[in-house]
Amino acid sequence: MFFKKYGDIVTGIFYLILGSATIYFARLLPKSRVMKIGPDFMPMVIGWLIIILSVMLLFSSIKNFKKNAALAEAGPADTSDYKRVLGSLVLIVIYVNILSPVGFILSTLGYLFLQILVLAPN
Repeated sequence: MFFKKYGDIVTGIFYLILGSATIYFARLLPKSRVMKIGPDFMPMVIGWLIIILSVMLLFSSIKNFKKNAALAEAGPADTSDYKRVLGSLVLIVIYVNILSPVGFILSTLGYLFLQILVLAPN
């Protein structure tokens, strides 16, 4: 129940910390002597994008907190489909084991066909 009620807030805080850590560790990378854009450029961009998106998620989840909390309290019953998850795991194990003897193309075609059958609505 906790994660249904506070899930977006917890996720936003987690990604805010992750983006900050990305920027911190990107600053530790050595600067390029040849160009202005060094190996720290893309991690910095990704870190700032993560921070911006997490702040947007935090603001939106805090703004709609009362409405989401009421929905979480009176939410529907658990709709988990464990048969599909278990079927997918079994297919993955079979796929990994027949990949080498059968070959990539044939085993992938068979796996995808069976996976579609498992995940398709009844």
